[in-house]
Amino acid sequence: MIDTPQSKAKYEKTLVAGATALTFENCRVIKEVYLKNLLGAGGALDGGIHYLTKVGLTDIHEAFPELSNETQGTPTYYAINIVRIMATEATERIKGIIFMSPADSAYDMVVEGRFFTKKLMLDADINYWTENHDDLLVMAALYKLEVFYRNREGARDWLQGIMEAIRGIDYDVIAEEIAGIDQIRG
Repeated sequence: MIDTPQSKAKYEKTLVAGATALTFENCRVIKEVYLKNLLGAGGALDGGIHYLTKVGLTDIHEAFPELSNETQGTPTYYAINIVRIMATEATERIKGIIFMSPADSAYDMVVEGRFFTKKLMLDADINYWTENHDDLLVMAALYKLEVFYRNREGARDWLQGIMEAIRGIDYDVIAEEIAGIDQIRG
């Protein structure tokens, strides 16, 4: 899977009191989970951020055996949740997290990570690839056609061209990630 400058994204949802789980679509990798716009002294929004600590799903189940009956508070821990129901197409692109403690009030939860680009379903649909690299879409279609025809040499030629074009996108992503970083943390 290739990362593009548009792969990084975030999903935001306002939790209700008692919530312990969150599901969302098209997420490839979860990088961070945090609460934002926390209430400060006097009940006013202070714009603060509270990062949740990632733990294993087993750790959540062991520390909080009765998920829905636990004491409510500010969520502090999260784990990747199992949300896929075997052989159900509707769950193939869904990912989720489970968090503890159950929310004691409404919170704005943010999940940052890398997400799939929007699928092209209709002729008028657009996404990162149609807007920035439409030539790669054509090349990929021709590559798939050669694979379907079982023409290994033609497929190999198209794949080589695709890989050369993608290499430039990879370089852009890396350059963006390291911009301004001049020291390695230890």
